[in-house]
Amino acid sequence: MKKRSAILLSTLFAAGALAINTNVAKADTTDTASASDTIYVPAKQDVVNQNSTTNTQTTGSNAANSQAQANASAQTTNQQPTKGETKAPAAPTRKVVADNFVGKINYKKGYGVNLWKLNDDNSLTWVAPRRLQSGSKWKVFSYTDLTDKNMRLYNLGGNQWVDGQYLVNAANNKKVVAKPQTATPATKPSNSNNGMTALPKGSFVVVGYVPHAGIALYNEHNNAMHFSGRHLPNGSAWSTFGKKSVNNKLYYNLGGNQWVDAGWVVEGVANGKYRVLKNNAGSREYYTTQYNPVFAPWGCASAALSMLMKYDGNWKNVPGSTEEAKLRYMQDHLPRNKANGGQDGNPYNGAGFTAVINSKALTNYAHALGDGTIRDISGASLTSIAKLVEAGHPVLYYGWSSYNGNGKGTAGQQWARNHCKVIFGYNPANNTFLVHDPLYMNKHFYKGGSGQREGIYNGYDFGPIAWVSASAISREFAYKGGNNALTTI
Repeated sequence: MKKRSAILLSTLFAAGALAINTNVAKADTTDTASASDTIYVPAKQDVVNQNSTTNTQTTGSNAANSQAQANASAQTTNQQPTKGETKAPAAPTRKVVADNFVGKINYKKGYGVNLWKLNDDNSLTWVAPRRLQSGSKWKVFSYTDLTDKNMRLYNLGGNQWVDGQYLVNAANNKKVVAKPQTATPATKPSNSNNGMTALPKGSFVVVGYVPHAGIALYNEHNNAMHFSGRHLPNGSAWSTFGKKSVNNKLYYNLGGNQWVDAGWVVEGVANGKYRVLKNNAGSREYYTTQYNPVFAPWGCASAALSMLMKYDGNWKNVPGSTEEAKLRYMQDHLPRNKANGGQDGNPYNGAGFTAVINSKALTNYAHALGDGTIRDISGASLTSIAKLVEAGHPVLYYGWSSYNGNGKGTAGQQWARNHCKVIFGYNPANNTFLVHDPLYMNKHFYKGGSGQREGIYNGYDFGPIAWVSASAISREFAYKGGNNALTTI
């Protein structure tokens, strides 16, 4: 059978913080991440279906000193270098416009955004390990537009710059201009991209790396990929026009001279047509229940993961010669270290249960079971998931069970997305998804027959295999800090 794909979603984010003593930023934390690799930093989002997660937070006020203000009037790329740097000639095509205000970093409380050095070729280098803490205030001297990157940078003194999308005016909390006013969206690449293989119309990629983290966006120069200074957030979807190999590594083109590493994305072609990823929509093909032949009422994660593995052909890699043996192995070895994202509670009897294994840990578990194609796409929108299903990728997502749907259920857990289900189809005519829910077959294989307490809470009792409206899935899935899901490449 032709090898296929699948998906999973979750949340995770990490970043550093720093403070200011003068007009030159000083780091008060360390970070071993490299700006030329994937690091946990905010990312620019230029595609539909992705919303900014920035929030204005007040964590303190730091002002530049009077000497910095005195240097504000004539800020150019020929300014005196920051200590430890060498003076470089100005880029002839770069225009720097003087500005004068106090800016405040506008991002998530407790996190920071990168501080950049602007190179002569308009590429960016992270001033490691410096990050500007959300809510911190900084004197702004000028700005410059990088039209090829569709971004505006604001200068904080010396060769130190911050992305305008994460900056507000401290005087009124209004956002500053974040992009060049003359910027145009990325277009189909020209014939200058020698060696690129064109992709069909409607091709796209979805970032599948680590929840709430970002992957590097690259520019190609002299047959080598160079970090552009931008990152694409996990789960975000992007149109792609072609692919090519550079130094034995495959990259996808996102328009113009913009590239991403193929190892961190899921690729497909969406056509907006009805798609079911099995022989018959109502069949039990790929379906796994958490009750039979292995009785594990709190084992939805393993049951749902097995559906993806059956679909992509890696189910054979799970130890055991029978369905029962394989499922029992998965439940017995399900990671249960809560500190590392494992399930908090016994999958067989529920002892100590408070939370299902998170998406990152479940992805790692899939890899340990012999399925290296599983990717965590947490952060993806329902629109992106529909495109993935159209392209042949089933999606495992975290939502509500029939016991806690519509906010009902065990006290303290009513809003937890503690149940894993898998989407195997999409119908654009009525915007519905074919959902496989493992919480059935304890007694009956139909709506109203879920679990041991049939009929107690029925807010999300749709049956084991059912077409579910996008609005219903959105209520349980698209929530702050969520959109947890998995797929295979």
